[in-house]
Amino acid sequence: MSKAMKTKRTKLRKCVKNSKKLKRLAGMVIKISLAVILVMIAFKLCRSFYRSVINPRNYWNDDNISETITARAFSGSRFRLYNEESNRYTSKYLDWVSGYSNDTTLGVFATLDNKRGYFDTKSGEVVIPAEYDYAWAFSEGLAGVVKNGKIGFINADNEIVIPFMFDCPKPGYMLDYIFREGHCVINDLEGKCGAIDREGNWVLPQEYLYFEHHECQDGCWTLVDSVGNMGLLDAQMNWICPPQYDKIVVWGYPEFIDLVDEGRMWREDAHGNVLIDFMFEYLSELNYPESIDENNDVDYHISDYAAYRVNYDWGILNLKTGKPLTPAIYGEVTMISKYLFSVECSRTLHDYFIDLDGNTVSVSK
Repeated sequence: MSKAMKTKRTKLRKCVKNSKKLKRLAGMVIKISLAVILVMIAFKLCRSFYRSVINPRNYWNDDNISETITARAFSGSRFRLYNEESNRYTSKYLDWVSGYSNDTTLGVFATLDNKRGYFDTKSGEVVIPAEYDYAWAFSEGLAGVVKNGKIGFINADNEIVIPFMFDCPKPGYMLDYIFREGHCVINDLEGKCGAIDREGNWVLPQEYLYFEHHECQDGCWTLVDSVGNMGLLDAQMNWICPPQYDKIVVWGYPEFIDLVDEGRMWREDAHGNVLIDFMFEYLSELNYPESIDENNDVDYHISDYAAYRVNYDWGILNLKTGKPLTPAIYGEVTMISKYLFSVECSRTLHDYFIDLDGNTVSVSK
């Protein structure tokens, strides 16, 4: 074989080898490309499955916290804070968000491990880390928080203003622990309530069963003492009505107060002036049996009297005069004749008979 032929054959072999290498390289590129495409498809399918089945969005439970921040809801009653302006999530998954108020831009959030902190309702960023066991909305510059079983109060910079010195009741027995007109109601482990000022000093001791704040013009409080009597305080915790009434109902604009004591109900204005000297919650006309027909059916006659109710007890009212014949101190009132009423004592359950002058006629056990 000539030298020229050998050279040509050698070049041909090299071309064949190079061609095989190119084919192998092209095959590897195609395989890698297919693998990448399959991985991307699998990733998208997994993400779609995760979002639609495992962790779907519950759009109907979204909460618009502010003009810029939304609490986006996911499955499992979880939320994430989302900034609508920057189009990004500003928090991890949360158990809940709440506690917005006009007092500050801070809101409360709870992590999935049940810790509380505060976030900015304008930016969605965490401002006070989740380091508290319980937390309430800011009010008058302070927020009640719980750490190691004690209630204290912090400011918006997470500085302790009132030390952790109040026992925290069990869940279900907690109050809202927010300040109103400079005072906050705190209850102990037994449920007894008292009031503190912004320095943590006791204004009223923890010896009351219940407090309620009323949003009337100047603000006021009703409370119940240890034996069930109700009293009324102004916004500065000064007594308007001492705790000696069976019931107190506070109304708003214009301000007036309905008082119940010893079976009597009346209305006063905010200055203690009597507006209505006799009131009742419900009225039921009284009729008495007049005759019995041949079928033993009783015919009743319409009387001039009615039973009126005050705080679940009943009394007798003269409809002609509009004056009460008796206070509302009975559990039941019926009219058994033209001249006689039968009443039941609310406490002893004994039956009494009362005449048209309101006098007790007889007692039967």
